[in-house]
Amino acid sequence: MYYYPVMLDLQKRKCFIAGGGLIALRKVTGLLRAGADVVVVSPEFERRFRRFKNNIVMIQKPFDPEDITPDCAIVIAATNVDKINKMVSERAGELNIPCNVVDQPELCSFIVPAVIRRGAVSVALSTNAASPRFSKYLRKKIGEAVTTDYAMIAGLMAEVRLFLKKNCPDQRKRFAIWEIIFETDPIDNLHNYGFESFRKSIFDMIAEKITEKE
Repeated sequence: MYYYPVMLDLQKRKCFIAGGGLIALRKVTGLLRAGADVVVVSPEFERRFRRFKNNIVMIQKPFDPEDITPDCAIVIAATNVDKINKMVSERAGELNIPCNVVDQPELCSFIVPAVIRRGAVSVALSTNAASPRFSKYLRKKIGEAVTTDYAMIAGLMAEVRLFLKKNCPDQRKRFAIWEIIFETDPIDNLHNYGFESFRKSIFDMIAEKITEKE
């Protein structure tokens, strides 16, 4: 079996976590970065949860299946109690809500990949649940190659895309402009000319192509 890779928009979506330990805390951090509305249920909370008390809903009590409601976008079980993790998985399944149970792929309907983040650039890695430790190794190796330069290029390309959308209605010209930009390696250009010179060369080329008569 192979998993289908996907990026979820969780802005303002309710996400449920069962568990109050360090693993649950890491899940909270990731979900908040994605703009989710996070609800966490646990009999006890690791003390570092306190820094998020104004950003999430913390309910200190034993888990009850009814805690998971149909409006949840995703559900995560991060407890150290197999019985509870199975209850979370079963309840999510009844409601057709995607569920991740930490370190128990047989109870999951989705798994969370290892992620490299460099600004707007996110690289997700998975070993298809074969080995989380190997995923961690791959993240380190690939992360060494994906430098912050890629974040700078991503920001520039977002600026270019917005400019073209506003100023170049001709789809063929837009396609041609993108092909020109990537005829040479943007990372090499960034290193060889510096960011501002590289940016200027791109927008000078765009201005020329937009006004060019066919």
